[in-house]
Amino acid sequence: MSTVSAMRGKTNHWRALSASACLLALICLAAPPLRAGQTPDVRAAKQRELEDVRQKIGQSSRRRESLEEERRALRAEAEDISARLVALAAKRQAIEALIARNEKKIAGLEQEETKLNKLLAARRAAIAELLAGLQKLRRDPPPPFVTRPHDVLAAVRGAMLLSDAVPHVERRVARLLSNLRRLAAVRRQLIESQEEKHRNLAHLEKTGGQIEQLLARKRQLLRQTSARLEEENRRLRALTGKARNLNELISALRREEKRRRQAEAARLREEARRRAEAEKAAREAGKPKPEIPPSPPRVNQKPRVAITTLKGRLPWPAQGRAILRYGEKSALDSRSRGIYVQTRPGASVIAPADGRVEMARKFRSYGQLLILNAGQGYRILLAGLGRTSVLAGQFVRAGEPLGEMGSSPAPATVPSAGVARDNPILYMELRKHGRPVNATLWWPVTRQEARKK
Repeated sequence: MSTVSAMRGKTNHWRALSASACLLALICLAAPPLRAGQTPDVRAAKQRELEDVRQKIGQSSRRRESLEEERRALRAEAEDISARLVALAAKRQAIEALIARNEKKIAGLEQEETKLNKLLAARRAAIAELLAGLQKLRRDPPPPFVTRPHDVLAAVRGAMLLSDAVPHVERRVARLLSNLRRLAAVRRQLIESQEEKHRNLAHLEKTGGQIEQLLARKRQLLRQTSARLEEENRRLRALTGKARNLNELISALRREEKRRRQAEAARLREEARRRAEAEKAAREAGKPKPEIPPSPPRVNQKPRVAITTLKGRLPWPAQGRAILRYGEKSALDSRSRGIYVQTRPGASVIAPADGRVEMARKFRSYGQLLILNAGQGYRILLAGLGRTSVLAGQFVRAGEPLGEMGSSPAPATVPSAGVARDNPILYMELRKHGRPVNATLWWPVTRQEARKK
């Protein structure tokens, strides 16, 4: 049986149990009191019927408790997976930071190697002349005064020539040796940096594999414990099909959130009304208070920390370089409503705060768009992802992996024509009650990766 089929089966089983329990309770309440003139056989039959109903209610209650215990166990496992995902995502971003430093160092060493090679190539003629002069001096040295005292004039001329030429030759030889030693050192460091980068890439791949396994297990648990995920995704597909831009999409999501809250309030009111009517009927019949099982509980997780307390301390979703901030001029002289961060291809993206995923799918020219409802009217928009690893309707903790960047920027995430398109760009936007706010005030600029360069 597939995961979705199992999920629907459990949901239908829960509803059937609730309906049967309610029906049995009403049967008990509707059962007429025994008349004084009834025979013992009739009384015994009625008693057996009532006892059978009570047993069925008890069995239904026990099955309901068993299912609820299973739900709690699944949710506990999901919470444990979330904690492990946060730790692995932090480890992965730390490795990505090391790789970024490796790449920066390698680029610098390659530039220095190229410069030294060009310098040596440009001085090739001078080096050849220097070597030829040294060989000539070795073959035909000037006559020393000690060995040829009768040729004093030649010795003096040779000594004067050496006193002028030797220091100049020595300086040129010293510069040449220094350049050659530096070139050898640069090539050695370059090899070491490349080997370190390969080790970090292997470590990154291993960590990514562990994250993927946990994400797959969590998605399976979510589908088992929440039948609303499929419904959320169906509604989301309808919303994204109608919305023409981000403003329309956010407005539609806000209306959907209001509708969902109203439906939940109506469900609770209806459940309270049914319970009150059953209790009233039991009191009028002089019978004990009936046990009416509630409908399946709705999981409504809330952020552990209010987002308003995190202003200036939100963690950056991805390692990268901020190329445009809120309020700065972007294309067509418009003002940026968010922050543009250029990342390395395939960089991991994490949740900057606790929240419920309202959208995680492709939208227009923004690439994969992820919208996180962080509570208190705040929404975090992350656009330009290559793929997402969460589902709409899922609740995530701060630091959990949300997805990965692609290999190139999505068209709507390029702020101007002059921006290099060799790396993907993550567009980050923060909205309060549907309106963009200054996101620069919420993310710190103390990290090197977050500084504008």
